[in-house]
Amino acid sequence: MHGLIFVTFENFLRKEFGPAFLKQVRVYKKDHNAPPIFLENQIYPDELLFDLLTYVCEQLNISPDDALRAYGKYYITNELTGHLCAYLLQRVHTAQDLLLTMSKAHE
Repeated sequence: MHGLIFVTFENFLRKEFGPAFLKQVRVYKKDHNAPPIFLENQIYPDELLFDLLTYVCEQLNISPDDALRAYGKYYITNELTGHLCAYLLQRVHTAQDLLLTMSKAHE
């Protein structure tokens, strides 16, 4: 999975749940041999995001669907994604549009 997903996921966690919670997630990452810092231009295993998502949902007592929905909204509207992916996201209006657009972009 592209590093931009991981970078914006951490930014989302900081914005929505605070820096203390992000620090807790980073301790979890360290304990599970994940990179200490994600880079936008790197590729990481999909399983790593699923593992982090599971941990976050358990800690916050929220469902993965709710967490992903909130993250998706953040992803579409945050400044970093808007800057780096503006040309891709101009035609995205729904979650399905986003998935199809990103799938084509990664081909």
